[in-house]
Amino acid sequence: MARGRSKVKKRNSKTKQELQKDFSDKVMKTEAIDHGLYIELMEIREGQNKETLDDLIAYREERKQAIESEFNKRMDELNEEISLLIEAEASDGLDARRSELKAVEERLVEVEKNIKIKETQIAEKMKDSDVKVSDAEAKAAKLVEVANEEAETIREKAQREAEKQAKRNEQERRILEWDKEDIEDARQDLVKLREKWKACNPDTLETQKIELELLRKQVGQMTQSNKILIDENTSIKGELARLKSEDVDDLRRDLEALKERNQKLEDRQIDYLSEEQLRDLKTSAGEADGLRQKNYQLEMKVNALNLELEKQAAIRSEKNLLSMQVERLSIMSQRLTEELEQNKALMENYELDACPRLQSEDEAIKLLDPIQHRISKPSVKTLRELAKHVQSYAASQLDLYYKIEDIAAFLGGMASSRMLVLQGMSGTGKTSLPVAFSKAISGEHKVVPVESSWRDRNELLGYYNDFNKIFKATDFTAHMYRASDQKFKDIPNFIVLDEMNLSRVEYYFADFLSIMQSTDPTDWQIRLADRELSEPGRLPNLVDRRSLKVNENIWFIGTANEDESTFEISDKVYDRAQVLNLDKRHKFTDVEERRDPIFLPVERIERLFREAQGEHVLIDDDKDILEQLSEYAKEYFGLDYGYRVLKQIEKFGPVYVASSGKDMADAIDYQFSTKVLRKLDNKFLKPEKLEQFEEAAKLLGMERCADFAKRKRNEVG
Repeated sequence: MARGRSKVKKRNSKTKQELQKDFSDKVMKTEAIDHGLYIELMEIREGQNKETLDDLIAYREERKQAIESEFNKRMDELNEEISLLIEAEASDGLDARRSELKAVEERLVEVEKNIKIKETQIAEKMKDSDVKVSDAEAKAAKLVEVANEEAETIREKAQREAEKQAKRNEQERRILEWDKEDIEDARQDLVKLREKWKACNPDTLETQKIELELLRKQVGQMTQSNKILIDENTSIKGELARLKSEDVDDLRRDLEALKERNQKLEDRQIDYLSEEQLRDLKTSAGEADGLRQKNYQLEMKVNALNLELEKQAAIRSEKNLLSMQVERLSIMSQRLTEELEQNKALMENYELDACPRLQSEDEAIKLLDPIQHRISKPSVKTLRELAKHVQSYAASQLDLYYKIEDIAAFLGGMASSRMLVLQGMSGTGKTSLPVAFSKAISGEHKVVPVESSWRDRNELLGYYNDFNKIFKATDFTAHMYRASDQKFKDIPNFIVLDEMNLSRVEYYFADFLSIMQSTDPTDWQIRLADRELSEPGRLPNLVDRRSLKVNENIWFIGTANEDESTFEISDKVYDRAQVLNLDKRHKFTDVEERRDPIFLPVERIERLFREAQGEHVLIDDDKDILEQLSEYAKEYFGLDYGYRVLKQIEKFGPVYVASSGKDMADAIDYQFSTKVLRKLDNKFLKPEKLEQFEEAAKLLGMERCADFAKRKRNEVG
């Protein structure tokens, strides 16, 4: 008993204050652990913890078990301490110890209650977290399902588009083959016509007349010679008939009989030969030689007569051929004379028909009053109203849906440049946007499909034919000519170069890129031909009767795809154009009401642009953001830009802000990402540089620039 009591005293050598302090420390530690678990649960609830759901559940169970284990362990220690205290109090101040123990028990009960309350709160919060995780999983599953459906729809549509494109390619290939055959036939006809043309000039025609007269004389001489030959032929035929009247066969039989007789005589001469027989034999031999000679001469004459007959037949055939040639030459001479007269008439009147396509446009313009039916339509007072009107009109009338930011960027592009480039994936409404905009404000538009075979300006504008002295204008040139007329000067005109990068833009559009460098609109002229295309007073919309004027009511809109069938657009084009990215289709949006077209003349559009540029200007903070972005781009990528781009940003920003309702920082973000960072496409960049630029752009609030860097970093891998 004494030994156990001494052990208790030894283990309870700590004072009461020390025991209470240890107990309080343990309770505070438990509460700290519980508070840490609570903070972790709050982080899970706020989505800051990135572990998976299974890891979170396992972690929660592990923490719960750890807390229970720690609690049980501490309870065992406290019970042991209580037992020791009870034993100690039995010998030293039992009553005081009991009161202290009671306080400790009360504190312990209170702690236990607090722990249970904490556990209840944690369980409720975990339940809320589980519900939110379940909701998030359901939403994610739904989004995945929707994405799969959209992907399947896109795949099916892409497959259909590919099939349609394949059919179109096959049709175009067949048409191209037919066109090649037609071109070859036309080229051959052209060669024949050129030869006829050369043969139909006055000097050549006179020479041909002289040659024809000589041929006629030769034919007369040959006819006379033919008559002489006919007479000789008649004489020879008479001689031949006379010779034929003598029986040549009888002569041959006599000759053979003489030969036999002579042979018999020679045979008999062996036996006997008289002088008389010898003379007779010699006489017969001489007669036989004479007959042989006469027969030879007759055969020679027969052969000569046969040759002469063949010559006469050949002469008659040649005469017939010459007669036919003379007749053909006469007919050809008559036709060439007629064609010469017709060509002379064309030459006399070609001044009136040097450009029939543009002259027909003049005739059509005379009958039009394009302003009359437009001025009665309503208008808008602000760019914000204009952007909303275009959005509602496209949705209600054309089933086309665009974000207000895209329409605002289109307006900003119109304010900063006469050329816009709309790029993005197929089917996002690149071609439809300028068409819808034109219809919404009662403007004019022309869609010109660009072909992959275009190599120079003639494919776009047309060409002058030196042979027939006619300028063959294209639809593009005819529409520009029409837009430059005084009647159309207040009507906005949009010329859409559809799929402009199927061929190299800097080849066929070089003249326009050149004049866009000039800030003076009077210099914006395109020469169609080196010679005058009309008489004075005709084709009034041509400058100096040979150049086409690009008026301020014309905007050029190019659409561009990025695939293996297209060419990369050069910086020369991008620097002069405003770039819009339409990367995805937009879903149906509710419209307030059905919108009818309004009329917005060019002067009103320009005034709205000036008002916006006067009201929304780049302040010092905006300039600081632009300067920092420029420094980051130069530091990380060695990228810089010129004065022209800076001026475009200053013109684009105010109109974008006034149209979209966004701030100037968003306009700078849009313009910098499309005009400056675009130059980094198709270039290898270091991932660490892209990451640094992305973080810097985020700090400046430039989300589009940051997304560009992130996309490039993902491409690099």
